[in-house]
Amino acid sequence: MRLESFKNAKSSLPSRRLACALALTGVASLPLTPALAEPEPLNDPGDDTQSFLPKLNLSLTENVNPYIPCTIYVEGTGFYGVQLGQRVSVYAGLTEDTSKPEYFPETIDDTHLGFVHVPAERIEDGAFKTELVTGQLWYGQYRAGLEYAVKTMISYAESTEEGHRTSETTKYDTQTPITVLTESPRLDFNKDPSAAGGSITVRGTGFESRYIPAGARLRLFINRAGLGEPGQLAPDPVSLITVGPEKINNGAFEVNIPYVSGLDTTKKYTLGVQIMSKTGTLANDTLTTAETFMFTA
Repeated sequence: MRLESFKNAKSSLPSRRLACALALTGVASLPLTPALAEPEPLNDPGDDTQSFLPKLNLSLTENVNPYIPCTIYVEGTGFYGVQLGQRVSVYAGLTEDTSKPEYFPETIDDTHLGFVHVPAERIEDGAFKTELVTGQLWYGQYRAGLEYAVKTMISYAESTEEGHRTSETTKYDTQTPITVLTESPRLDFNKDPSAAGGSITVRGTGFESRYIPAGARLRLFINRAGLGEPGQLAPDPVSLITVGPEKINNGAFEVNIPYVSGLDTTKKYTLGVQIMSKTGTLANDTLTTAETFMFTA
């Protein structure tokens, strides 16, 4: 009885081995279907969460002047995950302005001094380098005392009728302060023309020649209309002379502007100076200054 049971058990081993082999073969033949992974964003920082924080390093040779173009060299780090079709919009704006416009404002004014866009394709390991060139404001457009910074936000490369839409995300919004200053030119003159024998002696300080483009000159004028429209030379001069860079020494000059007989000493006049290009237009307002006065007869 025991021997027979042993024989029966022994004879069943091949079939058990076959069943096991078939089972293993069946398991091995099943296709592997892992869970679908989320598409990885460009420039994934991995586990280094600190490197994800966006930062801007700036390099510029001098303070930003709102009246002439200025180049700011920008290096961004920590901009991981910017998607194809998106761009990092880098701009010089007001520090206190935290609003998120629906469309990126591609305008130049006293709240938006300049901008440049960095597409996702130019970002490597979360980093990019670019140059931000500020625009040129005209006299009266700039408000002194405002605080500025180079800032970032995400916008889309695809353009619509309204412009380039901005992303609602704020994780790429960052800013680094910049200093925006104007020059401080000054004019001193005698308001009594009779004391100078038919002319007015004008002394100017703070007029650095480096702000006068090649071929341009200072345009010194007297009129009753003031500076007139932004971006234009002062209109209707009743007296006018020009001062070349060769007459400016360490930012200072002294000239005589003719006194025109017949001026009404009961009226107010403006004595001012602007940079006139070699083509006869206003070059920039870096050195524009003016004073309204009345002659002392």
